[in-house]
Amino acid sequence: LIGMLWYPIRLPAVRVQAQVPPVLNSISVQMNGTGLVDAASWAALLIWALLLAAGVLGLVRSPRWHAFGKVLGLTLAAHIALHLVYGDETFLYAAHFLPLLMAIVLFASRSPLGRAAPVLALLLAALVGFHNFDMHAAAAHLLQHAAPAP
Repeated sequence: LIGMLWYPIRLPAVRVQAQVPPVLNSISVQMNGTGLVDAASWAALLIWALLLAAGVLGLVRSPRWHAFGKVLGLTLAAHIALHLVYGDETFLYAAHFLPLLMAIVLFASRSPLGRAAPVLALLLAALVGFHNFDMHAAAAHLLQHAAPAP
């Protein structure tokens, strides 16, 4: 569930996977934990959870959108069931979850959060944006040095 609900917005730590020569080493984000190592990570997770919960509540409270909510909920449930059966490699498919999760979060403005929802979303974007930029830079650095020396 971490890979489905948390990794779509926050990239886990990148690490090198040593391979047997002559195959090149590779980098991977598979089988990593939540990466909750600092206050910013915890804050981002709490904001994300709050926005998701508020989005569900906002969607439920919007009678005009009930049919959309049912389709969205069933689609998300089907994705979760598929990936729970499939296994541990859900990060490869994390992009499948992001549009569904973002559609839910959009309804947070129709919840008791109201006008605070966009402010929280911007704060979340900043928190995960800086982290994801750092993870991208780390991955690029690891990739540059992944090939074994001749």
